[in-house]
Amino acid sequence: MRKFKIIFFPLFTGLISFSQAKYHNISSNILGEDRELKILLPRSYSEDDDKAYPVIYEFDGSIHCAMPAHAIPKALESIFFIFQPITKKEYNESILKLEGSPVVYLEDKYAEIKNLFGIEKQIIINDFKAVAAAIKKKQKWEYYEELSKLARDNYPETVLSKYYKGLYLENIGESKKAMKTFQSGYILEEIGGITKDLMLEKAEAIKKDFGY
Repeated sequence: MRKFKIIFFPLFTGLISFSQAKYHNISSNILGEDRELKILLPRSYSEDDDKAYPVIYEFDGSIHCAMPAHAIPKALESIFFIFQPITKKEYNESILKLEGSPVVYLEDKYAEIKNLFGIEKQIIINDFKAVAAAIKKKQKWEYYEELSKLARDNYPETVLSKYYKGLYLENIGESKKAMKTFQSGYILEEIGGITKDLMLEKAEAIKKDFGY
């Protein structure tokens, strides 16, 4: 008896290790026999919520091969889009068009990765920079403070949090506090092109402008 399965495609990610399996038997009037249906679900899946997940269908038998060949790339693109760093397209079409906080968007992106894949992924520097660029472009300075807190949670030993906190204070008119914040980053580790020299340059520029 042939069998077919519906699965989350495991070839690239090893999702099976993060899945729960369910089995169902269905009757085929055309074939006149029962078939076993195997469904692999994300570990976070629950029948009590309405959360939707991408699906890949895997069939047995060569007669079905043409459809998965077309379906798999699209399904993989859907599944792994959220796993990728923020792209230029995502930045322009999603982040810049947000009415709310881009920092919340970033947090939700990584929470979704955990829900889908069972992986606690650290927020990468590229994504911090993308969100910071959106904050600057839209001049929503209050979000720098949120980004600073998120940076402190993810990279506590680096200058990242102090850098965003300094930008927040500088742009809301708290220049003296901003200067001291930039200066305080000198003892921390450099990261993602944000150097100790840059922090001191920011502090010196404020000092020169305001005569502190």
